Amino acid sequence: MPPRPLRALAALSLAATLLVAAPTPAVGGGETSAPPVGGDWPWGGSGRSKRDLYNLGILGAKAADADRAPPAESGEGIKHVTKLSHLDTVRGLLTFQDPKQFLFFTRTPNGRRAGREFLARLKERTVNRDKPIALKSYFSQLAAIHAWGLERPHDLSVIRQPVLVANGETDRMVPTSNSLDMARRLPHSDLVIYPDAGHGGIFQFHAQFVAKALEFLEQ
Repeated sequence: MPPRPLRALAALSLAATLLVAAPTPAVGGGETSAPPVGGDWPWGGSGRSKRDLYNLGILGAKAADADRAPPAESGEGIKHVTKLSHLDTVRGLLTFQDPKQFLFFTRTPNGRRAGREFLARLKERTVNRDKPIALKSYFSQLAAIHAWGLERPHDLSVIRQPVLVANGETDRMVPTSNSLDMARRLPHSDLVIYPDAGHGGIFQFHAQFVAKALEFLEQ
């Protein structure tokens, strides 16, 4: 098993992607770029957030073009996340298992083992732990995801910076076909698909993901 600092770095690598947009209170008590229902997503509605992305060079264009920035990509299957989350939550309650075991991992022996290992790693941190999600936050989050999933596809060719796209080969929440399509439509993408993995692919293959992310950032 990789040492704890390496696993922690995986979380830091993901959290770093949130630093380009104006922060709002997060479900776990920290900060995130995702707004509450009825608010503005970082890529749409709020000119300030879009301009931040341009000023940081994320879109590789001028801040003056911020109003033409595309909303974040949704993709096939996103509108079904609410139903899937509810079903797997009930499934977890009925089987006395964490719903993340069903939502994030495959049901193969390897996937089940990876899920158990992931859930065990979540318990390693004993201080500053995330607060349990409130029902209001849970439903608000799903409502925002559902609305996002109903959006039409957008032009990703305006994103000129390199983008690392990573997913598991059997993602039930955000179908893996979306990752393939996104990588195809981004001008400078690097696609990684992890075998026998689902939505939690980067958690299942955390050591490989950290190595790949560091290599990508150094390029």
